[in-house]
Amino acid sequence: MYLVAKVKSIDHLKKFDYILFTAVIAITVMGLIVLKSATSSMKYGESIYRMQIYMVIAGVVLALVTNFIDYRIFRTVSLYLYLFSTLLLVAVFFWGEGAEDVGADSWLSIFGIFKFQPAEIAKITYVLLIGVILEKIAQGNKGKYIWMLPVFAAIPIIMIIEQPDMGTALAFIVAFAVMFFICGIKYRYLIMAVVFIGSLIPIAWKFILHDYQKNRILSFFKPELQDADALYQINKAKTAISSGQLFGQGLFKGIQTQNNGIPIKESDFIFSVIGEEIGFIGAGLVLILFTVIIIRIFYIAATADDLYGTFVASGIGGIYLYYFIQNVGMNIDMLPITGVPLPFVSAGGSSMLTNFIALGLVLSISLRRTEGMFERPDI
Repeated sequence: MYLVAKVKSIDHLKKFDYILFTAVIAITVMGLIVLKSATSSMKYGESIYRMQIYMVIAGVVLALVTNFIDYRIFRTVSLYLYLFSTLLLVAVFFWGEGAEDVGADSWLSIFGIFKFQPAEIAKITYVLLIGVILEKIAQGNKGKYIWMLPVFAAIPIIMIIEQPDMGTALAFIVAFAVMFFICGIKYRYLIMAVVFIGSLIPIAWKFILHDYQKNRILSFFKPELQDADALYQINKAKTAISSGQLFGQGLFKGIQTQNNGIPIKESDFIFSVIGEEIGFIGAGLVLILFTVIIIRIFYIAATADDLYGTFVASGIGGIYLYYFIQNVGMNIDMLPITGVPLPFVSAGGSSMLTNFIALGLVLSISLRRTEGMFERPDI
């Protein structure tokens, strides 16, 4: 028995995805270094930084534990996990907090000690359940599943938009779009989906989206429509990044960073801190590491042992890709400001833990690969 366990442990170590894990750890360490500088001049900077270290340690442990769990187990419990996270999203409407700080009641408090964002948990359960439904469809079990798909896909998105948190809702939409595309569903279903979504846009614009969300969408096409606060944020971010030049002004030496010129510099605009204090070299390193992470995840999805692994890894890859592009894009004024963090870098307990849990799922899928490239079914 001991020899069997020892052989399995050795095999586990050999098949562990060191490339993906190392890239994530590298960008996380880089994030901690930059965050230390970003929070050094903040009133509660020390507590923010200390909490970030705790969350990183807990996240790494959760990723490694999740890596040992066979991801296929989640097939049978994904619906229950989804329903649980949906109940948490419902609870936000009654007991949510955060509007006074970030403009959205997106957090729940546990005995006033620890706050967490249910939408972060919902991202994981969402991918796990949508993966099950798409696997059933891909295996030819269309029937009820083809109609269950838009219903289960839309519920958390609508609830999160109503918080309101458009930035996080878009992460769900991108994850679904990536998984849906990977499924290889025939074009007629894609057309039906586009028509269905298109028909919902006027309804969402009239009854769901808030005025400031509409303004942010319109300002992407007409920058002059941006409000004063958004203009201030993006101008400060661009000033900081451009002043960094090639090598940056140095850690703890950025003018905008150390004088609190950059808004929400510990989270939404931490990429601006990187650009100012570490320069193009630091920003380029972030881009390279994220590129490695995302390419590796989609490679794991393509070589997964089954359809479920492919869909789950693809969904997680889509979420990482969205957050990366959106955060960097809004920092350099290429995309509207939506208030989303940079994965593994920005301060935030809920996002850090769920990012590492998602990483653990991908590592679990990678660990159990036995075959070659996955070929999409013709359905």
